[in-house]
Parts: sequence; C-alpha cells; structure tokens
Amino acid sequence: MVFSTSALRMIDANANRAAEGLRTIEDYARLVVEDAVAARWAKELRHRLTCALSSVPRPQRLAARSTERDAGTGIHTASELARSELSSLIPAAAERVQQALRTLEEVTKSGSAQTALEIKNLRYTAYDVLARIELRLQTDARRLRRAHLCVLIDGSRPIDDFRQYVRALADAGVDLVQLRDKNQDGRSLVEYGRAAVDALRGTDAELIVNDRVDVALCCQARGVHLGQEDISIGDARRLAGPEMWIGISTHSVEQALAAQEAGADYIGCGPTFPSATKQFDSFPGLPLLQAVSQCIEIPWLAIGGITMGNLEQVIAAGCRQIAVSQCVHGAADPIVTVGSLKRRLVEAAERAARQEESPPGAAADSVQQS
Repeated sequence: MVFSTSALRMIDANANRAAEGLRTIEDYARLVVEDAVAARWAKELRHRLTCALSSVPRPQRLAARSTERDAGTGIHTASELARSELSSLIPAAAERVQQALRTLEEVTKSGSAQTALEIKNLRYTAYDVLARIELRLQTDARRLRRAHLCVLIDGSRPIDDFRQYVRALADAGVDLVQLRDKNQDGRSLVEYGRAAVDALRGTDAELIVNDRVDVALCCQARGVHLGQEDISIGDARRLAGPEMWIGISTHSVEQALAAQEAGADYIGCGPTFPSATKQFDSFPGLPLLQAVSQCIEIPWLAIGGITMGNLEQVIAAGCRQIAVSQCVHGAADPIVTVGSLKRRLVEAAERAARQEESPPGAAADSVQQS
C-alpha cells in the first residue's frame, strides 16, 4: 500500500487525536470516578485503533509529521480553552474520537481498502461503546462502591411507622434501602417509595426500588434493582435515563459478567444461603462469591440468607457489600444489628485496602518480624 505524504499527515494527526481522546476518557474513568469497567472499555478501543492502523508503518507517519507546517495549530475557539467542570471532558473527548475515526476511514481509502474497512468497523463499535461510557460515567458509581450494607424492606408497616423505621435504619448505618414488596400495587409502592425518599433526606443512604422502573421514577429513587426475568438493563436505561443506578440479581459468573458488560451499575450475587424471605431451587453459595471477587469490577453485593452468624464466611469469600432482610427485621434489636453488620463490613474493607496498598513482601516481612 502507498499513501501520499499528505495522506500520511492526516492519518498521523487523526490517529493521535483519536488515541488522545480515548486516553482522556480512560484516565477520567480510572482516576476521577474510579470506574474500572469504563476505563477498560476505553482502553480496548484504543488498542483496537492501534491494531487497525498497524498496516500504516509508524516511521512513515513520523516522517510525514510537521507541526511547524500545520496551518491549524494557531486556530482556537473560546470554548475549547475553558472547561466549566471536569466531567465536560468526556463528551468533548468522545466527539473528538468519533470525528477522528471518520477522517481516518476516508483518508485510508486512498491507500488501503482493508484498513479503511477496519477503521469503519471500529467507528461503528466506538459509537455504541462511547455512548455507554458517557452514560455510565454520569451515574458516578463511587458512592455505590462505598455502600456496604443494603437492607430490603416491604410495605407491611403503616406508612408513618415505615417512614420512622427507614430513617432509623439510615441513622444506624444502612447505605441502601431497597423497597421490595410483591404484594403491593403500583400506587402503594409509589406512596411507600416517596415516604422512604423523604425519610432518607439529609442522610447518606439512598433508596433502590425492586423491579419497577416506573415506581422508581415516580418516587425519585436513586436506583432500580432488576431480576433476570425483568426488562433488560438497556431498556431500563432508556426508561430511567443516565443518572439512575441500575442493578440486577445474578446467580452465576456468566450472568454477572453479562450484567457488567451490559452496563449494570452494580449486581447482587447469590443466593448465598437459604433465605427466610425468598425460595430458590439452588444455591450457588460461597463459591460464586469467590469467583465473582476475582472477575467482576463493578460493585457487587452478596444476597440470600446472610446473618450475623455466617457473615465471616461471606467476608472470607471476598465480599465487602451485602443485602439483607430478615437478619435485620427479625432481630431483637434491628438498629443494633445494623450497626454490628456495618462495622464488620467496613473493618473488612479497610483491612483489604491496607493489604492492597502494602508493598510486595510486606505481609511476609511482618510475619517474620513477629
């Protein structure tokens, strides 16, 4: 294949522009919002770009490069010299990538139809992936990663008692309250959802609504939790918009990975043990938690039959976030139980963080010194 010097200059400039845009998105996801999934998606696009352009020798690109003769280096607009907030980097970088890929596709047609086709395929993939990244980063899942304790609750209490109980749970340390009631109609669920949102106002806790995107929207819940037989994550996102958290229950590693790739903000994993509130045909149990801890990058909560008595097994399996129901509501003192669960989960998370920060060999050295 033979490219003219002018074509090589355009290829070089737009290859750099696309790669820089993807690197900006990757670094924002990794360092600002600490979203490993979005960072990985951007990195994979960047690597695909490198592969697609491998047929254009880098020495030829470098030989054609000339910033001094670039007539556009001195052209600036007021908007490109200012950023109102750091998050505005993402749409700007995404647009830059898409425009650069289009230019690359057109220019490479002059020397290699195969390269142009590979860039075209990458461009179409990038349209979808960049849209998913941009929507994902708007949800800011950092708070989800710090949500150690989720308590499921139904609408069996009178509304005023329900409101007071939800507030007491939040004050005791609950991070997420999940409204789950298969027996309530839509209007009642909205009423209880609004009561929960009102009760949680001024606390660090958030409301998640089970199954019903419409109810979550009506009561302005922070998120919705889906089951495997509910609407898809993509359909839920189209209904709920970019800012609502979307979680889903998973019962295998395959389902967990599929949910992560589909754009779930978090997942529930289980059932871990038999539950007093929900019947299951099988229990993937602790092995599922161990497997998920090794391959899932988004926040994940162990679900199903977790109690004060078996919590250490859950922690030992690599879990730092749980969802419970009867463990709290059936306790002699639900508020004390919440405090104990939260304290043990936070301590486990802090221990894990210290171990990750320790230099290689530090753990062994400390054992030898003791």
